[in-house]
Amino acid sequence: MASNLNKDHLNDPSLEGAERYLLPPDQVHFSISPDYVAGIEATTGDFHIIGQPRAISALKMAISINAKGYNVFASGLPGTGKRTAITSILKEYQPDISCIQDIAFAANFGDDLAPRLIRFPKGEARLFQKKLKETLSRLRNRSRELFKKRQFRDQRDKIIIDTEGKDNTLLKDFENRLGEQGFQLVRLMDQEESHPDIFPVFRGEAMDFEKLQDFVQTGELSQEDFQLLREQYFRFTDELNQLFMEIHDNRLQMEDSIGTLRTQALAPLVEAELRPLFDEWVSKEITGFLGSLKKHLPEALSQPESEENTAEILLARCSLNVLIDHSETEGAPIVFETNPDMTKLFGLVESPQENSEPRPPHQLMRAGSLLQASGGFLVLRAEDVLQQEDVWHGLKRALESGRTEIRNHPGPYGVAGPAIKSGDIPLHVKVIMTGTDGLYEMLYNIDEEFQKLFKVPAEFDSVMPRCDQAIREYIGFASMICQEENLRPTTPDGLAAIIEYGVRLAEHRDHLSTQFSLIADLLREADYWARQAESSRISAAMVHRALDERRFLANLPEEKIDEQIQSGELLIDVQGTAVGRINGLAILD
Repeated sequence: MASNLNKDHLNDPSLEGAERYLLPPDQVHFSISPDYVAGIEATTGDFHIIGQPRAISALKMAISINAKGYNVFASGLPGTGKRTAITSILKEYQPDISCIQDIAFAANFGDDLAPRLIRFPKGEARLFQKKLKETLSRLRNRSRELFKKRQFRDQRDKIIIDTEGKDNTLLKDFENRLGEQGFQLVRLMDQEESHPDIFPVFRGEAMDFEKLQDFVQTGELSQEDFQLLREQYFRFTDELNQLFMEIHDNRLQMEDSIGTLRTQALAPLVEAELRPLFDEWVSKEITGFLGSLKKHLPEALSQPESEENTAEILLARCSLNVLIDHSETEGAPIVFETNPDMTKLFGLVESPQENSEPRPPHQLMRAGSLLQASGGFLVLRAEDVLQQEDVWHGLKRALESGRTEIRNHPGPYGVAGPAIKSGDIPLHVKVIMTGTDGLYEMLYNIDEEFQKLFKVPAEFDSVMPRCDQAIREYIGFASMICQEENLRPTTPDGLAAIIEYGVRLAEHRDHLSTQFSLIADLLREADYWARQAESSRISAAMVHRALDERRFLANLPEEKIDEQIQSGELLIDVQGTAVGRINGLAILD
């Protein structure tokens, strides 16, 4: 273990060679006195982030500067408390509430594949969604009641009667002209369906041309008269087709007129029901959606119900899809993304499922971690992000532009699902990436964009100076772990053994390790051995037992090598001389 206690030996001119580096026994042995620990224990305060003033200062500065590029790369050895420190500092941060917004999408009635983005103040999206759903439900019920009122039915019936009267007049006039020319309009049955046809009248009886041909053969009807009747038949057939086309157009016009009547009757009702929403929400995005809904609803509600136009389909098409809801978020949103692939980070558009109820495109959209963290913080592991090149480049684009989008991402079989475009969605997010010192150096040196986008390094040290305050913090940490995880309390000599272990991890007697995950692991294992020994407290003996058991569990290869040396399988000379031979020589080519 490194030490600065032997400087007198190094500077003593009377000592030569190796003697200058000899340590006396009192300097070789190192221990922490249990009495010393017991004296400090009484002044232990609340636990806080230990031994990382540089990293804490960097984090606080970065999250307080509202400018592009002030994202953080937190580096350091595993177990130095990066996640704990980041979480603690972010939770204490008081955010600008105006940056925390609920995000939703609504139908774009002009283009289903380009849904309408709507942003709400924090916690208001669900409220708007609820009130909109209630409004749509009332409109559906009140529209049905409206169509049952006598005034509306009278107006509708008048349109129907006028159209039918016009059609009957056209048919009557045509039948009169047929009678004047010796023809009659008849209706024939064909496979349970009837259709109109024109028959000539001969000797007071309407008959088809096949039967009329018999009279030509008997000479009762000349061939010239027969041919003249056929020519008249084809001419009247053309007129009949034109007549039915005109009747069809009249029916379409009648349906349009009834639809217009329905729409005009519904317009005041829609206006009255949507007015409270217009009055309560005045942002441009919300009023723009309500304006388009105001135009769409009268026509949508005027359509008769069918399999393609049920109340559920209307509700789904006109309702809101809330992607981000901060109604229960306290402080700034903090998202830890442990699997940052393209879908998890940037969101996706779900593929419609077979045999399921059809859903409008805007209801298929789902938010990713970037959008969930907007207005707050997104914490990522650099190793996870860099495993997928597309994810890293996409993250840099989002941070550079301050915008993201939700779309389908290519898979092994191409892009699945509808080609929906969310458009650019504004982002207000700070990204904190954690990784090793080597990874930070690599990104800083080879990626110019990294330097611009992650301007603040937060370096977590693996050691801290050993002093009374540091010991006090070690004791506080051990007490916190024991309380939170219901471990046995630790005796003063047990705490001293824990602190000695921290010194050995630091590899310097004047330092303590800040790899607190290893300290916590030792406490858990010592508690296990105390339980096996039926001890009510964690003593130094239990701590040493835990360390011994660790060595035992990990030294199987060492034991096997010892066995090979003792059995003569491995030959090692420790005495004598040899020419051209060195024990343990390894040559790597």
